[in-house]
Amino acid sequence: MGMRGPKKKPSKLEKLQGNPGKRKANDREPQPRTGQPRCPQWLDAAARAEWKRVAPELKTLGLLTVVDVAALAGYCQAFSRWKSAEKLIKREGLMVEGRFGQPVKNPAIDVADKALRQVRDFAREFGFTPSARTGIRLPEQPVAGDQVEDYLDRENG
Repeated sequence: MGMRGPKKKPSKLEKLQGNPGKRKANDREPQPRTGQPRCPQWLDAAARAEWKRVAPELKTLGLLTVVDVAALAGYCQAFSRWKSAEKLIKREGLMVEGRFGQPVKNPAIDVADKALRQVRDFAREFGFTPSARTGIRLPEQPVAGDQVEDYLDRENG
């Protein structure tokens, strides 16, 4: 049986969002070095492009660490798979010819749906879905990537 209740958010997100429930923060949570890990070369072209689009933003917010390679790569590859499946659906249509000549649902629809669920799940992990952003309060002035930690410490004591 899994853990009950809502899934825990990363501490960086909780600091940005505040603590409306006044729950005790984990003061012994591991804190990997923040930074922008290198994009894995095994990702396909669309996944690498997505990595290059989101990684700098995550780094600026202090939400990307050197140990997040697998999670971010998973997000990027799922994004690429979703994009490829949607292109295939656009080209072939929602219905395709089945084995016996009858119209059947394009199998790429299932691939697209599963990949989009994976994209959404990974995106929540990093806090970049619209609902994940609703509680985040950013500073009035942009904060340089290396100043994010100082800002968070000042704002959230």
